[in-house]
Amino acid sequence: MHHVKGEHRNQLLMMSLESSVAADSFVRAIDAFVDSINLKSFGFKNVDCGEEGRPPFHTSVLLKLYLYGYKMGYIPLANWKGKPN
Repeated sequence: MHHVKGEHRNQLLMMSLESSVAADSFVRAIDAFVDSINLKSFGFKNVDCGEEGRPPFHTSVLLKLYLYGYKMGYIPLANWKGKPN
């Protein structure tokens, strides 16, 4: 079984998502960093899919979203103890 895959970046809404992100954007650094590391060596689980059930999103996609959210200052609601300062 394979991981869930999204749309290819160059085929979304008749425009290239690659061209809408600046060349020096931090998002590109996150993308390059996560793609260059071996997730298993950092202790990530579920890098490989099992044969049963619905396939999960790839661990690298979730890590990219987490790092982007951390950089942008998004706080997980589970850790939120009230209004931000």
